[in-house]
Amino acid sequence: MTAKEEPVGETRVNVPGGSGWYGRTLLALHAIGSSWTIALAVWITLDVTSRALFNRPLTGTAEIVAYSLPFATFLQIPYILRIHAHLRSPLFDGLLPERGRAALATLACLLGVGFFGLGAYSVWSPMAAAWRAMETVGDGVIAIPSGPLWTAIFTGCLLLIVQFLVECGSSLKAVLDPAMADAR
Repeated sequence: MTAKEEPVGETRVNVPGGSGWYGRTLLALHAIGSSWTIALAVWITLDVTSRALFNRPLTGTAEIVAYSLPFATFLQIPYILRIHAHLRSPLFDGLLPERGRAALATLACLLGVGFFGLGAYSVWSPMAAAWRAMETVGDGVIAIPSGPLWTAIFTGCLLLIVQFLVECGSSLKAVLDPAMADAR
């Protein structure tokens, strides 16, 4: 998907992933996740420096890193899928006709819907319990509320389901298009 132009004042700017509310939401979540990842890299660098120079690591680094990685990942993945920036193997692309590639893409999207549907289902109970009990993670050194982490994972799964359905619609159209029958 290419960036869409959007008027801003007198100029037009490209908004990666589209200019609608959904695209902007995914972009905002991606920016939050990316910013969090940069802050995490700075924290780890400070921890290593403090450990090396003063023999005093920063308190809670292990807990913060363990908490942050899935948090940042699930905020960023839906946007990455939307702009087609994820890793993909072109193994079958040269072997299949256009319609076959579209059918394979449809299958992959349906598998993605199923996989992240199961993910959202399995995260719901722990997420609700974490918010009800005000659960924290950490072994006494630092206490981080776990509700936001579970919510980020759940939200990421739901947004991935939506994006996979959007992708599935596009690839299914190509499968059903009679003009694609002979395309290679």
